[in-house]
Amino acid sequence: MLPIGAGAQSQSFIYPDFSTNSLAGNPLQINGNAAAPVVGAEGTPVLRLTPAQSDQAGSAFGLYAIQLGNDASFSTAFAFQMTGGGGISDGTTNPPGADGIVFVLTTLGNTVGGLGEGVGYEGLQSSVGIKFDTWQDGAASFPQDSDPNGNFVAVYTNGNTETSGYVPYSPSNPSTDAQYYSPSTSMKNGDIWYAWIDYNGQTGELDVRLSDSVGARPAQPQLSQSVVLDAPSILGSSPAVYAGFTSATGGAWDNHDILMWKFYGTFQPISLPALTAVPDQSVNAGSVLLVTNTATEPFVPPRQITFSLGGGAPAQAGVSADGVFRWAPTCDQGSTTNLITVWAVDNGRPALSNSVSFTVTVGSCVEVTVGSGAVVLGQDAFIPVTLFSTVGLTNLDFSLATLAGRFSNWGVSSTNPAIATGVAQGTNASQPQFTFAVQNGQVLQGTSMLGTISVDALPAGVSAFAPLTVTDIAAATVNHNPVGTALGQSGRMLLIGAQPMLAASLATNSTPVVTIFGNVGSNYVVQQTASLSPPIRWTTFTSLTMTDIIQTIDLGGDTNPMDFFRAVQP
Repeated sequence: MLPIGAGAQSQSFIYPDFSTNSLAGNPLQINGNAAAPVVGAEGTPVLRLTPAQSDQAGSAFGLYAIQLGNDASFSTAFAFQMTGGGGISDGTTNPPGADGIVFVLTTLGNTVGGLGEGVGYEGLQSSVGIKFDTWQDGAASFPQDSDPNGNFVAVYTNGNTETSGYVPYSPSNPSTDAQYYSPSTSMKNGDIWYAWIDYNGQTGELDVRLSDSVGARPAQPQLSQSVVLDAPSILGSSPAVYAGFTSATGGAWDNHDILMWKFYGTFQPISLPALTAVPDQSVNAGSVLLVTNTATEPFVPPRQITFSLGGGAPAQAGVSADGVFRWAPTCDQGSTTNLITVWAVDNGRPALSNSVSFTVTVGSCVEVTVGSGAVVLGQDAFIPVTLFSTVGLTNLDFSLATLAGRFSNWGVSSTNPAIATGVAQGTNASQPQFTFAVQNGQVLQGTSMLGTISVDALPAGVSAFAPLTVTDIAAATVNHNPVGTALGQSGRMLLIGAQPMLAASLATNSTPVVTIFGNVGSNYVVQQTASLSPPIRWTTFTSLTMTDIIQTIDLGGDTNPMDFFRAVQP
């Protein structure tokens, strides 16, 4: 046991396992057929309350009494496992095995209760027992018990194991009603089970949480019971108690094992690993949010803790194994609030896990997308413009930056019924400005077609790739709040003069292609080389006559890791 605090018996302690080292600091009083350390089903040292044999009874308590406060509050968490079941059947569909285990607080010392249906707890006066019962003691054979089924959890006091009159737990029941909880899977299915028990002496509420195979504390208790543990007839005020476990077998048997145990002598609900709370976050689309999560455990030597992201996280969000949450929201994730849950799990056996949750609010986002095209010098070009906005807009302005001396007569038209006017303006033809105003009572939100930009390509000049870079986006929102992020998806205009142009890309099937831009009716030779180091040796790849100003050449047979291409007129 690793003590936390001072005194002959610390008010708080933890057994990460039941190895010799864990038991050396403050040993247990082990009674009857119980033993520790024993190698359990997982290959780790456990506290075995009973072996898988008939007619066994065992218990283990702290060697020294623990002084609780005057309201008898406490919190505990432990992992248990039942394996090797056999013997007679209780007539239910449960796996074979015996009666279960009981977590016990008693003021009377280190004793063992009865066999079989007593689960090692029967007859322990001045005590409280939370029984994890895995055998149905029916009214016919054991009228003093009258279990509701063969798989339930219930709270008892003073060594009484009678369940007659208990009702299934419901949050709507009066908390003073005697109740039980039946998990959906059998507690003697061979899995590692995790239990959390908390008693708040100020409110008199005793809560039990239970989990099959997952060492994460459930958010809500599966059993909640009002009980006055500091009553003189139970533990009394400021009791000095012995904390431990009991179990027993009769005509059926199991290995009843405790794998891990932590105890607080105050009301201090236990969640391990302990995670540092994360405040709610905010971020704008296109920015990167980084949140470092930290987790600690009291184990020596320390266990390795690995982090992962819980379900329901937004796309592209992730967390590294060492706990760094990273998310760069896209524009379409703007104006959203997202619940993020980060899990931490250690590499112990049994493994413990815990989670922390926080929200990330993404600011509003506006994205203007300008299309691309190709035009022969001296002709008109038309460019589509689309808008995506996560917030309602009543007005939008943006500019384009492009090559000087290559364009004139910018204009814009729109068939969007929500748009009242669209205007192109500005005295600099390389930096035109565009304004869209919305009809009264309408807004632009989501994806919408703004309109079509028109422009004349000046007849003089060489062929060129002219960027159409979106800049200076300004938007008026319906709620008058500023836009969190304004993004521009730029296009380009290919100005086709006397010289051909080439562009390399991948087709939809990932085949490399080269696109040639030239004048209709012109003949071109496309050449290739593997190196631009002198002397350059160009070889003919293909020859073609342009039937359109844009044609695509499939390079599917080219297996060189890198090739260079050019187009020339013969």
